[in-house]
Amino acid sequence: MIPTLQSAPTGTTGYRPFPAAERMSDESLEMLLSATAAGDVDALHTVYERTSAKIFAVVTQVVGRRDWAEDVTQDVYVRVWRQAHRYRSGRGRPMTWIITIARNLAIDRIRAEGRRRHSDIDDLIEALPADQAGPEQSAIASDEARRLKSCVDELEEHYRVCIRLAYWQGCSHSELADRLGKPLGTVKSWTRRGLMMLRQCLDR
Repeated sequence: MIPTLQSAPTGTTGYRPFPAAERMSDESLEMLLSATAAGDVDALHTVYERTSAKIFAVVTQVVGRRDWAEDVTQDVYVRVWRQAHRYRSGRGRPMTWIITIARNLAIDRIRAEGRRRHSDIDDLIEALPADQAGPEQSAIASDEARRLKSCVDELEEHYRVCIRLAYWQGCSHSELADRLGKPLGTVKSWTRRGLMMLRQCLDR
């Protein structure tokens, strides 16, 4: 049985992400995933509480619509519940594993809806290994991934940093602005411009 992660308050509908919590250590999250794999519903709830705000931000960046992001975020934790036994600490950080699930499900949602508004984002996510990918993922990186990495390396530093933080580490635009100490509009513009230049590089 798959647990219901969170019920909407009376008189409302839809997904409600928990506020961002204190950063959870990799070791703590790994222990929770192990407990989830053993069927511990409370452990899954804790994973959800501590990571759902981050995952919701990542999914929203990809799909571009809040209603789709709500659905996909719920699906992410259903997938975590079913596949927690597959997580292996030697292949990457636990948060990276959950973010990878979120990105893949977000791409699936876009395709299911017949939408291609985020084709550049799709290219980035599909072609590149996840942040801190393990040896197995790195070994199977495609020629396209290496070509894309080369194009990223050609970008000016501020564009390159935005692309890496947004699409390799899952930072939201607000988090980018905080980390770079720049206005929100500036980091949005840098990210958009960086994607345009990547596309031009790949089309050469």
